[in-house]
Amino acid sequence: MAVMLSEAIRPALAAAVRSGEGRLRRTAGLLLLLLGVQGAVGLAWDIQWHVSVGRDRFLTPPPLVL
Repeated sequence: MAVMLSEAIRPALAAAVRSGEGRLRRTAGLLLLLLGVQGAVGLAWDIQWHVSVGRDRFLTPPPLVL
C-alpha cells in the first residue's frame, strides 16, 4: 500500500517543486523555526530577568526580544 501511495503522490510533488511551492514551503518552515527559537530564548531570558531584577519597565531587552 505504501508503494501505491508513493506512486500516486509523486506526480503532485514533482509539480509542486516545479511551481516553486517547495521553496516557499521550506522558507516558511525555516522562518517559523527561527521565530520559535527566538520566542523560546526571549521567554527564558524574560523569566530569568524577573527572577534576578524583579518587575521592571516594559521596554527592557527581554520583552523586546519576545
